[in-house]
Amino acid sequence: MPPGKAIDYKIVDVNPMYETVTGVFKKTGLSAKVQKQLFHVVDPPNLNIYAEVASAGKSISFETYSRRWLFYAQVLSFRLNWARSQTIISDITGKKRTEEALKQSETENRELLETAIV
Repeated sequence: MPPGKAIDYKIVDVNPMYETVTGVFKKTGLSAKVQKQLFHVVDPPNLNIYAEVASAGKSISFETYSRRWLFYAQVLSFRLNWARSQTIISDITGKKRTEEALKQSETENRELLETAIV
């Protein structure tokens, strides 16, 4: 493995909502475990994005879907200092479902209009 390549990361603190959504509690030794151990995964979620935040020091915002917890999230991650970054995760599942329903409705309306014109 090349030197300086990120292979994992730790979550050292969470708020109560994170604990509620994930079932991962501070008292379970969260800060002592890396993501691979904590969630039993080979590839930690969004590792390349968090590595870029850490190395380049720039803020990154993106949307993602969690198959583990079945929700869409808006994620903002930014570096606090050379050793720490902070990530803010907002649940946008309702917004995404509304967008999908609107697209479906538009498609159905377009199809109805096209059949009415013919």
